[in-house]
Amino acid sequence: MYDTTPAPAGNDDDTTQAVQVALDRRDNGGPSGR
Repeated sequence: MYDTTPAPAGNDDDTTQAVQVALDRRDNGGPSGR
C-alpha cells in the first residue's frame, strides 16, 4: 500500500525505513517482512 508512494526528495533512507517499519507494525500488527 505504501510501497507505491514515491518518497519526497532529500528524504533520509534511515528515516524512511523507520517510518515504513512503524507503518508495517501498525497495519500488520507485527514487524516488517522486509
